[in-house]
Amino acid sequence: MYLGAHISIAESIALAPSRGRAVGCETIQIFSRSPRMLRKTKPIPPEEAEAFQGAMAKKGLAGAVIHANYLINLASPKKNGLRYSREAFIEELERAQVLGIRDVIFHPGAHMGKGEARALKTIAASLDWSLERANAPDVLAVLEITAGQGT
Repeated sequence: MYLGAHISIAESIALAPSRGRAVGCETIQIFSRSPRMLRKTKPIPPEEAEAFQGAMAKKGLAGAVIHANYLINLASPKKNGLRYSREAFIEELERAQVLGIRDVIFHPGAHMGKGEARALKTIAASLDWSLERANAPDVLAVLEITAGQGT
């Protein structure tokens, strides 16, 4: 078992490993981008990805995970909302691939009043759709189970 925390990527993702180690982490969780917007963001420059990987090795961290954007709703019954969510999820997977991070943790989403059965089918279809299209062969999608609040 490893002890870790959610660490800021302010200024540069490459600073996260040092920040994590400074507070005693053996592993870290990061956002790869703003967690509160769905619009497409700039790609991670190769030199920043290399700096992140170098810092991970230098600081001796056991690993890192990305927590996906909070606004991603792979259960959305709204056509545009589902499209934006799927595209943002693919972006998270691909950013993890670039950084050499194996796991992207995500919340399944909300049915928005359309029922759990429909939502579960939409989540499964969204995962299939996204994983087929993402250029992220080394990345796993990790479902963070919710406690049932909301929809």
